Amino acid sequence: MRKTLGTRVGMLVRRKTLKQLQMPEYVYSNNYMTAGTPIILLADADYHEQYKFDGKNVFVHHMFEPYIYLLKKYYFAK
Repeated sequence: MRKTLGTRVGMLVRRKTLKQLQMPEYVYSNNYMTAGTPIILLADADYHEQYKFDGKNVFVHHMFEPYIYLLKKYYFAK
């Protein structure tokens, strides 16, 4: 966690977006929490038909289109 989410992602953010960002001193701990309230978007058969996982497209369920598809289905179709 520290190496990937701290050091690597921090360097990417600083290099590409926030050049003035001063990175904090990271600690060796898992005592962190995610921000915000989780909203669970359950997938159904239609979703899995449209966004198939083939073993190589590991981020298929983490792109904008799948999220928008599920948001429209659950929150705007009522």
